[in-house]
Amino acid sequence: MKHILIFFLTGLILGSVGCRKKEAEVDPGSITVLMTLNFKDNFINPKLGAIVFASDSVGHVIADTMYKGNGKFFLDAKPGIKIPSRFMLTIVTWEPSMHDFEISLNSYLQVESSEWTLQGHRPDTLGHVTVSLSNVPQSTLILYANSGYANLTTISNDVIALTYLDPDDLFVKTENSQGQLFRWISDIHPGGIYDVDMASAQAPALTTIGLSGKYYEARIWGYKNTDYENSLPVMTEFSFGDIPAGNFIRVPDLPEHFQGYHTELKQVESWDSSTSYTFRVNGAIPSGFQKIDARVENLTVYPVGKIHLYPSGDFTSTNATWQFYGHNNQSFSWTMHGCDTTKYFKLPKLPESIIQFFPTLSLDSLYFYNVELSKYPDFASYDEIIHHIFNPTHPHSQNKLNASTLIYGQSK
Repeated sequence: MKHILIFFLTGLILGSVGCRKKEAEVDPGSITVLMTLNFKDNFINPKLGAIVFASDSVGHVIADTMYKGNGKFFLDAKPGIKIPSRFMLTIVTWEPSMHDFEISLNSYLQVESSEWTLQGHRPDTLGHVTVSLSNVPQSTLILYANSGYANLTTISNDVIALTYLDPDDLFVKTENSQGQLFRWISDIHPGGIYDVDMASAQAPALTTIGLSGKYYEARIWGYKNTDYENSLPVMTEFSFGDIPAGNFIRVPDLPEHFQGYHTELKQVESWDSSTSYTFRVNGAIPSGFQKIDARVENLTVYPVGKIHLYPSGDFTSTNATWQFYGHNNQSFSWTMHGCDTTKYFKLPKLPESIIQFFPTLSLDSLYFYNVELSKYPDFASYDEIIHHIFNPTHPHSQNKLNASTLIYGQSK
């Protein structure tokens, strides 16, 4: 089964088919700083670093540097290069995960020279707790979740859960063909060892989500209040499957613990499809698995990181993802973020900083994973999404969104 992790050209140039018509190039002598980047709240892992580079319409690197830590940094344009008024900006971060080392590359098309604020999606971990369960039903999936961390597994003993609050709560849920049971453990502390007896587990109140497609993924994060910008929600549901249309799934609804939810519903046309459609909503859990009114009519995949697609319908942005699993347990995921009119995607050339830091990665090694069409009900355009998330002076940014909105739930 494919797992969604997680955010162009054949003889044509990117800039000619982006969200706007190609604009006049700017004299390189008039620009010394291409981007100003404010890294806050450990957007970059404090023990690691990040690479940021800019590319022109044919993928040539026009600026490239490595950053580490919080603070304001400047991406300087390379001298002697003509700088387009819009370019591609790629942000590379890396994190250890449970099983491997994850390297995430996110490229944003049609970016203007500006100042971005990139805010971390979780604070420093305070440590971890060790959880063991007893009286676990047979053949069950187990979800362990606390503020900012979630793990869906079949393991019931000595599970390590990272902690970001002290004290915190722990949500444990089991699910099998007989139904769902949960325990809510309050007042957990970093370094604690907790033995949880599921014999006293309760059946949660359930909300039914009707399915309109065959393969689905449902992720639901519970919030103790309705502050959806909080970076430390608790995941209350993570389910996926291959169920005939017309059926439904039941997910826990715990009003005694949560005042609101962030729901992300992903629908895929078939088990091995390379296209997906995602609906996101804050508030009550929706009763239906709402599919956005959009589809990919045709998709052509070319070697070395190129695709050509024909989307249709009402949606806000298009994301194309490539992946590669290298040796030393290095897992690469590269997502390009474009607008609803983007039809060509081509991965840019790798800068020397990436080649030196990750020598196993090459454009040839990346394989195409999928295209995702997304609808953001609160935003009218891709430009508005980018400015709202990364530009705190944008008129629609009175309440600053966390940059992790684009990658909800990737808690480490």
